[in-house]
Amino acid sequence: MITIESWLATLTDAVLIYRCWVVYAQKYAAVIVPSFVWLGGIGCSIASTILLGRESSLLTEATFIKVKNLSGVFYVCTIAVNLYATSAIVLRIWRITSRSGNQKSVNSLHSTIRIIVDSGLLYTLSSVALLIIWFTWDRTPETEAKDLAQVVSSAINSPMPGITFNLILIRVAQQRASRDFAGEGTTNSGLTQEIITSVQIM
Repeated sequence: MITIESWLATLTDAVLIYRCWVVYAQKYAAVIVPSFVWLGGIGCSIASTILLGRESSLLTEATFIKVKNLSGVFYVCTIAVNLYATSAIVLRIWRITSRSGNQKSVNSLHSTIRIIVDSGLLYTLSSVALLIIWFTWDRTPETEAKDLAQVVSSAINSPMPGITFNLILIRVAQQRASRDFAGEGTTNSGLTQEIITSVQIM
């Protein structure tokens, strides 16, 4: 379960970095930092997978500690990528908004910012909760409550990337439908349309 969740999060981070790259007009300088952090997370996932693959039955205490530390570092990496990419996208849209003279375009971009922030926070908070539980988790008999909390947090965090991406798609589609229904479909600038389309890319 740990390896499946980590590789799912790795794929999610890759999509988020790609989305950031698209919003910044495909400038590689904008995604250098999150890309290196993402590669660090991949290294932790590979190391954890190898360690778990060597164990034929129950984990030894030494292996458990190594996997625990690697997983903790991995969650730090994925949270960092999420925060960086989401903040960078929001900053890009805010800068475009500040230069726009079209009030309807400004309102549309403000709505897009709220959508991205809400979705980013949803995934980030679930990852932070799992990180805290993971770092405080041990395997003593007195920690059944923490074991349950770790299982529940992991079960919540695993589908969260899909939920957040679908939430973005649904809310942006609603935004476009409301604008078209109000007859505002032609008022947005080409750059505004490009930004809105970019955040929809999966």
